[in-house]
Amino acid sequence: MKYIFFFIITLGALFFFAHCTGEQYNPSKVQLYAPGTINTHMAERDAALSPDGQQFYFTVQLTRQHAALCVATKMKEKMMRPKVVSFSGIYMDLEPAFHPDGRLFFASNRPLPGETTPGDFNLWYVTPQDEGWGTPIPLDTTINTEGHEFYPSFTNNGNLYFTATLPGGRGGEDLWLSKYAAGAYGKPVNLGDSINTMHDEYNAFVSPDGSYILFTSHGWGEGFGSGDLYVSFRDAEGHWKKPVNLGPKVNTSNFEFCPSLSPDGKTLFFTRRNQPEAENGRWSYFEMLSSFSSIENGQGNIYSIGTDFIYDLNQ
Repeated sequence: MKYIFFFIITLGALFFFAHCTGEQYNPSKVQLYAPGTINTHMAERDAALSPDGQQFYFTVQLTRQHAALCVATKMKEKMMRPKVVSFSGIYMDLEPAFHPDGRLFFASNRPLPGETTPGDFNLWYVTPQDEGWGTPIPLDTTINTEGHEFYPSFTNNGNLYFTATLPGGRGGEDLWLSKYAAGAYGKPVNLGDSINTMHDEYNAFVSPDGSYILFTSHGWGEGFGSGDLYVSFRDAEGHWKKPVNLGPKVNTSNFEFCPSLSPDGKTLFFTRRNQPEAENGRWSYFEMLSSFSSIENGQGNIYSIGTDFIYDLNQ
């Protein structure tokens, strides 16, 4: 009985610590975003802060077959307990992103119109209603193909950047651009050798003015770990410059991916899978249980840091 009591007390202490003793926010340092509210022992990834800064959309992925879009609303400068958005919770929904016109885009394997079973990942959107969101609508076949399309991101003029493996790519997953004109998206264009390599480049987030793009790459050098975040700036002629690693402020020996920016461009959000290590090199059962119950348990968390350092990388 005393061991059960000790276990309950220990978990309670961990919970209290996560909620009440977090570090004061420092924009020059990477920190967990809203620990205990947004970040829990579940796998959190992807971040989309609403244009008014009052709602935080993100993904909770339970298994390789289930992920749901969630939202937390800010009240008195504090994020309230998240809930699953009205149109999600059945299929693999992930990677929310706001379009300049207020629509919310995301990637999903939900059945396309006329079909009854989940398929490949496509890009979908919902339109804001008086209360909540409308019914999800897929983009047309100019964008959505028989392969996977992931991670939408937009410039102020509505141009769409996304991840896909399409004919004419450089190898693996590539980053693509579809220009927005007259209310429609044009044929996707590969971002070319300045961005894409024969290895994987994915999860791109473009700055609203289109001056720089953030993404995860496995092809631009050895890096710090299993996947690093990079940035590429446009030169005076509008061409993409050679990508630069975001460096040790952000990248570690762990996996960093899914970058995004706050609406004011002052905060970078990204996902990291911090892999816990046994204190003495060998896990005890209690250590494994405690680690799994902790926030940074390797499942995935959302972090934030100020963006000032990014501009220093524009050489």
